[in-house]
Amino acid sequence: MQKCDKRSQPPQSISLINALSEVEPRVVRQLVSTQKMAEWSTLILSSTKEQSESGEAIQYGNDHREPVSPDDYEEWSNESERIVERATQFYEWSGGQEPEALNDLRQLLESVERPADPEDDQAEEPKQPSSVSSSSFWTLEKIFEDPVNCASPVSVTFDSPLTAMRNRVSRCLLSPFTNDLLNRINLLHLVCTPHAPSAW
Repeated sequence: MQKCDKRSQPPQSISLINALSEVEPRVVRQLVSTQKMAEWSTLILSSTKEQSESGEAIQYGNDHREPVSPDDYEEWSNESERIVERATQFYEWSGGQEPEALNDLRQLLESVERPADPEDDQAEEPKQPSSVSSSSFWTLEKIFEDPVNCASPVSVTFDSPLTAMRNRVSRCLLSPFTNDLLNRINLLHLVCTPHAPSAW
């Protein structure tokens, strides 16, 4: 036969009497002696203080980046809710005054934050966008000042400045910016030399 845990008897007894008080409150007051109600009140106060200390420790760990596991938090939260519910019903039918520790535990249930799951902590941080974009690098100034950016040197002999610019850009590494720049240079070339446009 399974042995009964004596430590679980008082909470179970309180829960049973609480349920009975919702149906026959007068009968409950007759069945439970003043001495027994005092013993239960002391038990409720002790468990309430213990849960409050555990809740403060959980919040302390959260504040100092040493959180407990989410399972430990859930265990504390569930047990604290049971204690608050049991104590609230007990003091309602017994007519006793709620201890201040019970209100403290209620506040902790609302304020203590649940620790993040380990999977959330190990998630990769979003990559920071590069501060240098291709559009900011491929500028006219860079094209004409930095010879390393192009595959071949600039030809010294050219027909016109626009032709030289176009030849210079066409030798550079292709990118969306350089393609757009080539189109603009080609348009300028056609406007400036409409009778003899250069072949690309």
